[in-house]
Amino acid sequence: MRKFVAGLALCLLLVVVAAGNYWGESKEMEVLVILPPDISAEELSDKLGVEKSDVFEYKQGYLKYFSKDAFECEDFDEVDYASAARNYLAKLKLEPKLSYEFSGIAEDGKIFAYRNGTIRKCITNKHVNFQMYYKGIKLFGPGAKVRVYFSGNGVSGVITQLWNVKAVGKVGILDRDVAVKELKGCNVKSIELVYFVPLPEGDRTYIYPAYAIRCVHEGVEIGKIVPAVPISELEEVTSGEG
Repeated sequence: MRKFVAGLALCLLLVVVAAGNYWGESKEMEVLVILPPDISAEELSDKLGVEKSDVFEYKQGYLKYFSKDAFECEDFDEVDYASAARNYLAKLKLEPKLSYEFSGIAEDGKIFAYRNGTIRKCITNKHVNFQMYYKGIKLFGPGAKVRVYFSGNGVSGVITQLWNVKAVGKVGILDRDVAVKELKGCNVKSIELVYFVPLPEGDRTYIYPAYAIRCVHEGVEIGKIVPAVPISELEEVTSGEG
């Protein structure tokens, strides 16, 4: 529990990209816990065809996988990568209580600089990003990424969640004006009520309400996550959860 509370305090300083102006009408929201998924690391590794040279991390259902192809220069055809990514995620089984929407396509690449002054660039992968939701509310944070990587026309990596999630109780939501007071000297441009998802740590990882805030500090626009519930209420809910 001490680790959990310490993590909440650190979230006051966490910088993320946040957008929008939506917050729910309800004064209460659920606190969620990530449960161990049904598939083991060994079973998932076999399903993905992971080799020794590949990157493979799997903890509490949080999956990060890259084949070596994700880092090599590739040629790309005209492919509907968004549809291909959706089909790939469907085969992996995303937690049914969570939904996701396409949010964009980006790419990674390499730059080669030669002694004669020649510079060559290449694309190593294109990745499709998705925004996750729980009951219509966005999930933000390092543990909330959903991204499928393509090298050439084939999948070369994925970051996603294969969680089972369970509501462990409800907590009262702090008024947004209370949250804004934590941001002294930062001129707020937008504020949105979301669920914050940390990376899995320990035996249990909790997902809890937070405000994603965009503000301007000393002329620089930044994003911050501030817990939207009193820490004492979170402690009470999570301490009684078995």
